[in-house]
Amino acid sequence: MPKFHKLIYHNFIRPTRLKQEAEIVNKLPGKTILEIGYFDDSFKKLIRPDFIYTGIDPEPTKYIKGMPIVSVENYEPGKKFDIVVASNILEHTTDPVAAFKQIKKLAKKYI
Repeated sequence: MPKFHKLIYHNFIRPTRLKQEAEIVNKLPGKTILEIGYFDDSFKKLIRPDFIYTGIDPEPTKYIKGMPIVSVENYEPGKKFDIVVASNILEHTTDPVAAFKQIKKLAKKYI
């Protein structure tokens, strides 16, 4: 990613997108939320504090203590989540179709 694009994306586009996504998610009923590809803890800071949050990422830039470092294709938590957030991640997977099938398996109610 060119430096200028990175600057624009990380300072303007991504924060705006995360705020908009959080506004939607915060209106949804449910307790458990899985964020796939959390990158850092920016989204976690924007969602309701009553969510039971889990984040996964194979290469996070900022590690969230206790969160698995794993790709969505290899994540098998043995449970489903009320809400699964997978924003801007499919293009980073080796098999987007398999990744989306896994995301569908992880979601109880909302993707």
